[in-house]
Amino acid sequence: MFGKFDLQRVFAALVVLFLVLVSGTHARGADEYRQMLQRGVEAGMDADGLETVISRARDRQIGPEQLDQLLTPAISLAEADLPYHSVLQKAMEGMAKRVPPDNIRNVLNQMTEGLNRSATIIDDWMQQERVRSSVISALGDRDEQIVIRQLRNQLLENTSYALQQDIGEDAIRNFLSHVISENVIDQSGLSSVASAVRAFPDLPTSRDDPASSNIILIRALKSGFSAGEIQQLPDALRSAKFRSEMPAEHIARGMNRQMEEGVPSEHILKNLFQGNVRGGPPGFAPPGLGGDGDEGRGRGRDRRPDEPPGGPPDDPPGGPPDSP
Repeated sequence: MFGKFDLQRVFAALVVLFLVLVSGTHARGADEYRQMLQRGVEAGMDADGLETVISRARDRQIGPEQLDQLLTPAISLAEADLPYHSVLQKAMEGMAKRVPPDNIRNVLNQMTEGLNRSATIIDDWMQQERVRSSVISALGDRDEQIVIRQLRNQLLENTSYALQQDIGEDAIRNFLSHVISENVIDQSGLSSVASAVRAFPDLPTSRDDPASSNIILIRALKSGFSAGEIQQLPDALRSAKFRSEMPAEHIARGMNRQMEEGVPSEHILKNLFQGNVRGGPPGFAPPGLGGDGDEGRGRGRDRRPDEPPGGPPDDPPGGPPDSP
């Protein structure tokens, strides 16, 4: 039989052993977190951003092994000189919403795959002499390497988005090829081209007829649509289709007629949002655009906006330079 004093000594020894084990586990965990931070910094990632992610993971009781799986996609992108911020941000959003780590990891892996595929498209395109000369001509007093990196990152992110929306690589390559062959850069600028890549998968024609989306965007760029206006175009075309009840190809044909007639881009957008396929009353379909004259009727109760949300679109600040 143990005496009271012996039991107290045994209990004290167990407490000490538990504290030693816990402190050892915490020390090993801290070392693993530091190793992840060091690996990311060596890859060129922002130390403060990484520390924020690690701190949030520890608050959410995400262990070093799981966190390593969440950080590895972003670190691998940084090591390959690819943009990683969107992947890191998505990891933080997932943890903030307490999404299961496995689900977060699956999304991050998809984003990483898209960016890696994008690099094979964009890096080849940016080596084209016409593209490089456009960048150089628009530099002003800005650093060439910084401007090129900004443009490349934006194009990579936008192309990755398009690929994740099941737009084929050939469709993106074909569009970028037409940007050069049609001298689009001179008329619209590189920022608008990058916005067009982002808008490509959202056009109502893209899934079934990507060639039509190619034509729509090239013509819009040649007509002087700004980067902000290009971003509005998918919603405008969907609104026109909804209000006019006309097929997408007829909407595109009407839009093209407006551009050929020299209608300003901001007015074309407003017409599309109102369902004015040809610039007439809402839902009006002139001869040659198809239909039996009944398109657009029965929409009196529609509450969709008659103008682009927020008024006339502006170019996003701080984007890549536009060529003259």
